[in-house]
Amino acid sequence: MAFRYILSALLVLLAVMIPTWIRVIEIPLFIALVGSVGMLHGALDHQVAFRYYGMRTNTRGWVSFLGGYLGVMVLYGLLWYVMPLLALVVFLVLSVWHFGQSDMNDYKVRRGEYIMNITRSSAVLGVMFGLHIDEVQQILGSVLPWQIPTEVGYVMAGGSLLLHVVALFGFKPRPLGWALFDILWLSLVSAMLPLLLAFAVYFALWHSINHLSELRNYLHYARWTRMVLNGLPFTLLALVIIAVFAFMLPNEGNPMEWVLFLFIAISLMTMPHMLLVDRMMRT
Repeated sequence: MAFRYILSALLVLLAVMIPTWIRVIEIPLFIALVGSVGMLHGALDHQVAFRYYGMRTNTRGWVSFLGGYLGVMVLYGLLWYVMPLLALVVFLVLSVWHFGQSDMNDYKVRRGEYIMNITRSSAVLGVMFGLHIDEVQQILGSVLPWQIPTEVGYVMAGGSLLLHVVALFGFKPRPLGWALFDILWLSLVSAMLPLLLAFAVYFALWHSINHLSELRNYLHYARWTRMVLNGLPFTLLALVIIAVFAFMLPNEGNPMEWVLFLFIAISLMTMPHMLLVDRMMRT
């Protein structure tokens, strides 16, 4: 999938040559990437659930799926309301596992699978968040009870990357050279692009594309077009829900607080997806 490296290289080049433009296109590109491929990769959860649990696509099956899916969202929403810091920690921990589980599926891992999954995503997110720790705190300032020094962010970025490199040479997934190049390239992208754009590039072009490939095999789709069309209704529904949520935000206020609210909304929809995908990947 060379296109992910070509597109991210073009964005890095633009960030170096015309840095002001990157800030201008950051939010539009974030919306475009997350709202298209990002949303699509979770829009087939109903088909995954029907296949995994052996449910029929009748009224009873849909009630069971929607009841469980929405139930997880409601419970997790209550956790955000009662204990936001714990809700954030739970989401980050599950995200680390979810991203790594999907990313390392591209490689042949004979041993240390769980460690490789965790160190891979810890490196991706650790570098991304660590190098942009100030932006992270602007977004999560109302949730985090402490101020994280910039130096700690750099240590987090360097430490998580070093840990994964050590794990790569220790467990030697194949192809090792490509795994090493990939994490170093993602680290460069995270260093050169703003936080939201760096995350959108990774989330859409790496994680979501990888997961769609896994879904194609799991659900036995012969053609990509058929899979995309089947996922389109729930993709549009998710976008409508987020648009309604965004419309409810106050007209005046800190834009970073808006990002936090939208982050929470996305996390609510993502939580049942991560739990379901974990079961799918274990089969």
